[in-house]
Amino acid sequence: MFLLASTISGSSTVFERFLFFFVIFLIVFAFIGPVLYLIYSIGLYKMGKRAGIKNSWLVFIPPLNGYIIGKILGPNRVRFLGQNITNPEIIIPLTPFIMGITTSLASWGSGGAGVLFYIIFVVVNLLGTIFLLVCNYQLLKMYKGDDAKILFILSLVFPIIWPFLIFSMRNADPVDSVYNYDDYNDYYYTE
Repeated sequence: MFLLASTISGSSTVFERFLFFFVIFLIVFAFIGPVLYLIYSIGLYKMGKRAGIKNSWLVFIPPLNGYIIGKILGPNRVRFLGQNITNPEIIIPLTPFIMGITTSLASWGSGGAGVLFYIIFVVVNLLGTIFLLVCNYQLLKMYKGDDAKILFILSLVFPIIWPFLIFSMRNADPVDSVYNYDDYNDYYYTE
């Protein structure tokens, strides 16, 4: 306790205070981040199991959780740039990789090529972010119905609630009528 009191006492410099609070911030988020990811992953895992998706454990591997989200959404639920996305389980996990590649390309070029790479970076990352947000909204709408709009806006303003929203949907059945369960091989089942 003495160390804490002497660290933030009046004799410390502004930089020392900043450094102290920055280290505390990092320690807190080093603990909270994995806990929130675990809550999010458990929720998606249960949703995948309820949907009858094989290999639902993939949600615990960060880039591959998009595959399970895509499988939960199913074909033709996501509409982006006027097109129905028939295989979201492939496109959702690839989107962050494509965004990362364009980010790397943007840092390479100089002169005219650098400007071109930067424009490509901005366009691809903007479209990728919007696409992933559309997928998240569709997932929320699938399980929360009319409440999805306000919950989605709240999750944009306060992103910390997203893992809890996913976790709250883990035992729910879809509420919308987009799915024809017979055509999708009884995609959803209850245990």
